[in-house]
Amino acid sequence: KQWYQRRVAITAGIIAGTESNSVDTWGLSFVYPAIIMALLAVVVFFFLPTTPQSVNLPPPNQTSKDEDEERLIRSIQVGNESDDDDGEDVDPNSIPAIGFGKALMLPGVLEFSFSLFFAKLVCYTFLFCLPQYIAAIEIGGKQYKSDKASDVSSFYDIGGIIGSIVCGILADKTGCNAIVCIIFQIASVPLLLLYYMYGGTSMAAQIGVMCVLGFFSNGPYALITTAVSADLVSSHA
Repeated sequence: KQWYQRRVAITAGIIAGTESNSVDTWGLSFVYPAIIMALLAVVVFFFLPTTPQSVNLPPPNQTSKDEDEERLIRSIQVGNESDDDDGEDVDPNSIPAIGFGKALMLPGVLEFSFSLFFAKLVCYTFLFCLPQYIAAIEIGGKQYKSDKASDVSSFYDIGGIIGSIVCGILADKTGCNAIVCIIFQIASVPLLLLYYMYGGTSMAAQIGVMCVLGFFSNGPYALITTAVSADLVSSHA
C-alpha cells in the first residue's frame, strides 16, 4: 500500500515548520527538506535494486515448475469449455478509456470523493489555521506567541502520522477500507467538539486532544488518496 506517502509529506511539513517561525530564518524551511531529499535521492540511486534478478529473485513473468503443472491440471479440468473461444487474445490497449462521467458512476467513487472532500477540509483547515488559532486563544490562562503556537501545532501532525500508519495497517489486515474510514471519521467528530471546548484548559489538554484528533482525522485522508484510489481503479479495470 501507498498510505506512507502522506506521512512523508507531513514529516516534511514538521521539519519545515521548525525553521519558519523567525523572519530571519524562514528560508531554511526550504533548505532543510531539499537537503534531505537530495541525500535520499543518493541513497535510492545507489541502493535501490533495478531488477528482481539483482537480488536473486525470478523475473515477474517467470513461473516455477509447480505453477506450470498446476496450470496444466486446471486447463485439463476445464475441458472443452475453452473450445468455444476463438483463440484470439484481446489487446488491452485496444480497449477504449472511459470518460469522466462513467468514472463517477463506478461503485464507491462518489462516496469516497465526498468523504475525501470533508477529510481534506478538516486537515487543511488545521494545517493553515491551527497556529493562528493557538496564538489567539488563552491556554491555561496564558497567551502564547506565534513561534510557540507553531511548535505546539506540530503535535497535530505527529498524531496524524501515527493515525495514518494505524489506519493503513487496519485496512491491509481487514480488507475493509470503507469501514475503517467510517470509524475514523465518526470518531473525529466528537473530538473536534472536545478540542473546541476543552483545548484551552491547559497545555496538556491542548496537546493531548490535538494528537488524538490528528490521529483520527488524518487516517482516512491518507487512506483514500492512496490505497482506496488504487483499489477503485484496479477493481473496475
